This record gives sequence, C-alpha cells and structure tokens, in this order.
Amino acid sequence: FDVGSVQVYYERVKHIHILLDTTWKINTPVAHSIGTYYKVEFNMIKIYALLSMLAVYLSVAANLYF
Repeated sequence: FDVGSVQVYYERVKHIHILLDTTWKINTPVAHSIGTYYKVEFNMIKIYALLSMLAVYLSVAANLYF
C-alpha cells in the first residue's frame, strides 16, 4: 500500500472533477442558447452536454491511466 500513489490518484481525480465542472459550466449556457435559438427540446441539449462531459472524462482518463 503506497501512500504516494494514492495521493497521485487523488490529484488526478480532483483534476477530472475540476475539468468536468468547467465543461459543464461552459456547455450548459452554450447548449441552452442553441436550444433557445433553434427551439430544440432542452432534454436533448442536456443529453448532449452529458455526452460531451463523458467524452472529456473518457479522454482524460485514457490520457492519465494508459
């Protein structure tokens, strides 16, 4: 059991959370304004935002762990 590796892991997770939070804050208003402009169903926009967050999450995880 290596304390150092746990610390590194925690830092990575923290960075991912910060990144996701930022992505959410950027995507939601953008998606909302697009949705308002095109009269798109807001649920679809939320799905889009979640998917893009997931894509960011996966790419970050891939970069960190592989």
